[in-house]
Amino acid sequence: YHVEKDGRHGVVKDVWVDKSREDRESEILEKLKGLDNIPTIIADEPVLHDGEADSTTYFRETDDPKEKEAREMIEDRDHRRILMEPFCHSLSAFRDLIELLTAILDIVNGAPYVFSFSIFD
Repeated sequence: YHVEKDGRHGVVKDVWVDKSREDRESEILEKLKGLDNIPTIIADEPVLHDGEADSTTYFRETDDPKEKEAREMIEDRDHRRILMEPFCHSLSAFRDLIELLTAILDIVNGAPYVFSFSIFD
């Protein structure tokens, strides 16, 4: 979601993060902080539900033994919101197909550079 406050523009990303994953998006972006075209994390906070951190666990609670066994095979996810800057334009804002494809090519060409950092080890 696009947000604006005091002339600053950002984006709020609503995510369900797999608890078992070692690297979360905000942690990866924090490691890449300062690189060109990498958004800056302003805040990464849990979404609250009835005053508690929201999670898929909340919706899957059961006393039925069969359901509990099945539930253990499904990953748990935390509900979070990430506020990032800068806010970018939508894909429909490109002047033409060439401009859009050039942007995609820049992303593809930049991927090896990002992965050259040992952030995924």
